Amino acid sequence: QESFCKLIYYVHILCDHMDDTSYKVTNGLKIDVGGRVDQYDIIHELMTTFETLFKDQKNTHKYRSLTRALERYNTRIGKLVRSEGGINSDDKFSEFKDHTTNLFDVLTMYLPEMLKEEEFFSAVFYK
Repeated sequence: QESFCKLIYYVHILCDHMDDTSYKVTNGLKIDVGGRVDQYDIIHELMTTFETLFKDQKNTHKYRSLTRALERYNTRIGKLVRSEGGINSDDKFSEFKDHTTNLFDVLTMYLPEMLKEEEFFSAVFYK
């Protein structure tokens, strides 16, 4: 399923951001985590992916909680990205890294259980 592949890809890039050690030296050119006005970032791409991947779970508490958390982190990261100079100091970078790690934690909290509810996934991993 294409949306599952997108999920894996965006989580991989999110982990690349988590591996960055400084705002001065990043791990190559990669899609931003969040906060972009044009919405071309990992958070918005994940939300679009989730609409397809979890289409039958849209009205569940897990889905709504996950998407609300993504929106919260998008807002927090957006404040940093759109601040004067962007993420251009150790303090801003540290805050960005905290948000990125917390975003990853949210994904690991919700995604395993939500994926288990999907037939394509449970048929392979939960026979």
